[in-house]
Amino acid sequence: MALTLRLRFPELLESKGITPWGLHKQSNGRITAPTAYRLVRKKGALTVFPRETLEALCDVLDVTIFDLFEHKKAAKKASTKKAIKKAAPKKAAKKATKKVAKKKR
Repeated sequence: MALTLRLRFPELLESKGITPWGLHKQSNGRITAPTAYRLVRKKGALTVFPRETLEALCDVLDVTIFDLFEHKKAAKKASTKKAIKKAAPKKAAKKATKKVAKKKR
């Protein structure tokens, strides 16, 4: 089972009433303005997160590292057999539609 972590940054900023620019200013430059705006734009989805940025976020927002993230269980992928069974009726419907279209010509 894969774990999914999501940064709760947009919600935390909103609850504290801080804008991305305000976050940059309150962090005394530890969080750059482009980084703060990128966090808002991507809705908290990042692939790389420097430790220094995490520490600055915790300081400015007055939260712990555990408050920054939300844990979600990843959805299980459908088995191949189930996927084939679901796809079969769709393919048959598409073929029938094509045959009707050909007959109308």
